[in-house]
Amino acid sequence: MAAGAARGRASVLPEIDVEALLVWVYQKQQAHKVARTGLFDLESALAETSWRSVSGDGCYVVGQIQELGCRVDGGGYAHGDLAPDAETVHEAVRRLTALEAGLLVYHGATISRPDWLPGATPKLGPKMDRGKPVVLWDKHRNYGNCPIKWELSAETIQMQRFVYATWRQGMEKLVGMVKTNLVSHRVTGPAVQAGPWVA
Repeated sequence: MAAGAARGRASVLPEIDVEALLVWVYQKQQAHKVARTGLFDLESALAETSWRSVSGDGCYVVGQIQELGCRVDGGGYAHGDLAPDAETVHEAVRRLTALEAGLLVYHGATISRPDWLPGATPKLGPKMDRGKPVVLWDKHRNYGNCPIKWELSAETIQMQRFVYATWRQGMEKLVGMVKTNLVSHRVTGPAVQAGPWVA
């Protein structure tokens, strides 16, 4: 296909933000349940195939080839109603880091975003026991003190924001990986703000 024709085809595809695309892939298409894990590279090489979608038990296939002494053509593995774009996106997500992939799948499937704790500041509070502040008395019970603890620590806030940033970074990487490979969508974004806690 000529470059001009490819550009023309891409221009008529409906635009979809990468976050909405992930919701479609994991909440509607449920690609993470349908596609499974695929064959390991060595299994794929031995089977002389690059199966996509549901691969079944790759070890079983390798054992079958060894037992028969040949690879049986045909049959394959059905992937139900998984759309080609969902399959393409899921395979790209699997090539991200484990944390990025996990966040994209989870938040796509649950139609959610990581909580970056808007407006949060570190906060100390009393140590509680059954809804009441703990009081530590001296041995004569003349005076007591109330131990304090972090109700919300700076480390917790930093971690939540790191998770959000990793999630958004994963979406940004994904756009670069699939933008020229989709047949039914033209992916854009991510529209969601990077570092919304930065004034």
